[in-house]
Amino acid sequence: MVMSDDLYCNYTEIDTDKDIRPCPFCGSEAYLNNYEQPKGCHRKIVMCGHIDCPMSIPPDGFLRATKKEALEIWNKRHSGF
Repeated sequence: MVMSDDLYCNYTEIDTDKDIRPCPFCGSEAYLNNYEQPKGCHRKIVMCGHIDCPMSIPPDGFLRATKKEALEIWNKRHSGF
């Protein structure tokens, strides 16, 4: 996923062999990313690949310390896609 907007400058995509469910809002493909926070702190987050979707930059509550945790919170949902 290539993003040119400055909002995305701290995000880099991470390869994973785990399944990532589609976005619960728009159904688009989602991607696991590393987010570099100030002072070098890194968190993992899954983001929607559709730039106009609100989950293209999920709320801070989706940031997790590990890839496994980020995938679990993204893939857990009650209904939708």
